[in-house]
Parts: sequence; structure tokens; C-alpha cells
Amino acid sequence: MARLRSLTCALALGFTMIAGSSAARADDPKPTDHSLDGIGTATDPNADESGDDSVNDDPSAADAETTKDDASTTSVAKKARTTKATYPVELVNRPMTLTQNTAEIAIDAPMFFGGSVDAAETTAPSLGARATQVLHAAYGVTQDLQVGVSYGFGTERLSPPMGVKGFEAGKAFSVDSAYTIVPDHLAVSLSLPFYADPFAMSITIGAPFKVNVTDEFALVGGQDLVEISTNKWPVRTSDPEFNLDEISHEAVDVPYSTGAVNVQFGGIVQLKKNVAIFGGTRLHFEDFKGDDLPVPLFLGLTWSKWNLDLGGRLGFARLDESGSFGIALSAAYRL
Repeated sequence: MARLRSLTCALALGFTMIAGSSAARADDPKPTDHSLDGIGTATDPNADESGDDSVNDDPSAADAETTKDDASTTSVAKKARTTKATYPVELVNRPMTLTQNTAEIAIDAPMFFGGSVDAAETTAPSLGARATQVLHAAYGVTQDLQVGVSYGFGTERLSPPMGVKGFEAGKAFSVDSAYTIVPDHLAVSLSLPFYADPFAMSITIGAPFKVNVTDEFALVGGQDLVEISTNKWPVRTSDPEFNLDEISHEAVDVPYSTGAVNVQFGGIVQLKKNVAIFGGTRLHFEDFKGDDLPVPLFLGLTWSKWNLDLGGRLGFARLDESGSFGIALSAAYRL
């Protein structure tokens, strides 16, 4: 019996030791394979912390997010182009050409107070106090393209010399166009003036510009920069006296003018929203020569309201001739 109890105790002790050893091995950490160190444990430096798991970060996918916008970007406001609805009343703020679908009708009526001259003393018997009217019509085809026509009504001689008509009908017409190059500042113009009888034709090229020095002051110029005769003389719709003078050259075998260069410049001062004063002069090289350089000077005022402009000006066609003093009235209506 003593042996049986000893054997039983030994077996019990053995089973206890085996169970304890098994429990100890179960609590030990598993051996680490150092060849796999670092794999699957690195932190993604570009991880999306927004919580939005809809972003595709796969560069090979079409909708992959490969860049992120800089929150500190600077936005630059672009000045809106003038439209028919926002056409400004102020002269200094007006575009270089009429806006799209805008039409304008304008008339200019200058009058000069030169004294009467005997027709026998000159090949141009049209000298003397005189008046004329010039009609202009223009239309904005696009935001930058303007087309139009002009017509000179003729000349009215207030004190005609003996044997000279008091009125000479105008036969000068012009097809006009202009295109904006730099919005609000620079355009290019092309006109094709012609005289009906006798037929004459020419080309007039301009580069009208406007430089806004301040909100109330602008420098302007560049109109009718170059005139080139293509048939007889350079026709001028606004100067019927010049056209009549050129016609008279044929009778006395005097050469026609081949053209001219006009360097025009001036300024506009906006006194009020609807009132502006302006002035200007030019250097006129007739026949592309500077032998007899007439220098005009004029000052004017324009009153504007809605789509209507009314203006007037005074000055000299030539500063070296007192008889060239004159005044002019003008009006323009846009629709």
C-alpha cells in the first residue's frame, strides 16, 4: 500500500510539473524574425488626415490626387469690359470702339471766319468765311470691331467772292472701321475716303490711343495718322475746301497732294461725371513735307447725359493765320 501511495504521488507531481511548463511556454512572446524588421510599420508622411477616404491616391489612376492646392494663393481681379449696358458717361472712361450692338449717329458743324478773297488771287476760290457739316454713323459689330460711314455735306460760303457759288455740294464719302488692340487704351483705324465727281480715292490709317494719367485726366491722339492717295488726291470728308482746292489744281496743271502725315495729340479733363473739357493740336505734313507746317489749336467742352453728347469748340486752323479762327458745334446719339 505504501508503494502504491508513493507511485500515485509521483504521478501527480509529474502531471503538475508538465502543466506548469506548458502554461509558462504559452505566456512567452513568439520569436521575432529580424529579417522582416520595418516592413508594415513605417508611417506614411503623406497620409490624408482629413478623414475623407474617397480620395484616390493611386498615381496610376485617372482621378489620382497627386498635388494639393496651396491655401495661400492670391487672386487677381480682372477688370470687366465695357458693354452696351455699362457704357460710361465720362469721356475719360470710354472704350476705344463702340461696344457690341451699339450704334451711334454724330454730326459735326465747324465754321471759320476767314475774310473774303478775290478768286483771281488764288487757285482756291473757296476761301472766305464758310461753314460745313459732316455726318458720321458707326456700329459696334463685336466688342472690339467698329464699322461706319461718313459724309461731308459740302461748304457754305458766307461771303463768296464774285462769280463763286455760295454753296458747293459735298461729294466726299468715307467707309470707316476701327479695331481695339488694347482695351480702353489703343486701337487701329482704317478709312477709305472717296470723292464722287471727279473720282478720287485714298487710304487713311490711324492709331488712336488713350492714356489715363489719373481718374479725371487722359492723354489722347493718333487719329488719321497717315493719308495716302490712291487716285488723284487724299480725299477729306471733313474738309470740303481742301477737296475743291485739289480739283482746281487740274485746271492750272498743279500737282495733286500725294498724302499727309498728321501727328495729333491732346488731353481730356473730366470736370464732372457728365462734363469734360478737351484740347488738342497736331503737326500736319502735307505731301509728306514740312515746308509749310500748319499748326492748329482748339479747346472744347462736352456735356453728356445717358446716350447723348453735346459739345462745342473754338480755336485756330492755323496759329499763323488769324483768319483761320473758327467755332464748331457737335452732337452724338447712341442707341
